[in-house]
Amino acid sequence: MDATTILPIAGIRRHWYASLAVIAMSVLAVAALAVLLVSVTVGHTPDDGPGPPITMPSDRPVVGVSHDSGQGGGRPEELRTSTSASPSCSGRSSCGQGTTTPTIGAGPAPSSASLTSGATASTAAPTVSATYETVSAASNSFRGRLTITNRTSGALPWQVVLDFPAGVQVTSVTTGSATTSGQRATFTGTALTAAQVLTVEFNASRAYLAAYAPTACTVNGTACA
Repeated sequence: MDATTILPIAGIRRHWYASLAVIAMSVLAVAALAVLLVSVTVGHTPDDGPGPPITMPSDRPVVGVSHDSGQGGGRPEELRTSTSASPSCSGRSSCGQGTTTPTIGAGPAPSSASLTSGATASTAAPTVSATYETVSAASNSFRGRLTITNRTSGALPWQVVLDFPAGVQVTSVTTGSATTSGQRATFTGTALTAAQVLTVEFNASRAYLAAYAPTACTVNGTACA
């Protein structure tokens, strides 16, 4: 092979080597850029919200104070906690631990018995009422008066029973009738008309200067007023 043939071949080889070098450098540059982008992407974590809140231990109740304006003070109440999963724990090491939300309460709900224990039972108004009073008294006798009221809008029978101390004896009555049995006197008469107020007076004897006021009084089985 002569010199005129060798020289062109050498030039082609030098041009080919130079092209390979340029390609290799381009590949290295692209690889370095890719590594840089990956490192930046891995090192940067998107801000998906604030971190998990500080949790409160749930194994110990926390005591708070509830102020009752009606009593001018407060009473301890139990601060219960409830645990719920954090909605933004995706991709975090704290996922699954949950967050603790305080719930103020006063302990177990009262039973139905405790809710009604302080209530005052209401009683139906009586349909008839009666009162007793002493009109006059002497050393061995006295005069008493009964006032009987019909509190309904219809006719109503009535009966008043008086218990007296020993030695008292009913002798007469102005309205209706009276019967005695031992120290008990029973007064009765015509049925009361609607809303009628009836006055019954009676005379009675007693032992000398002895007690005479009734010890018990009922009208139709209900205590007198």
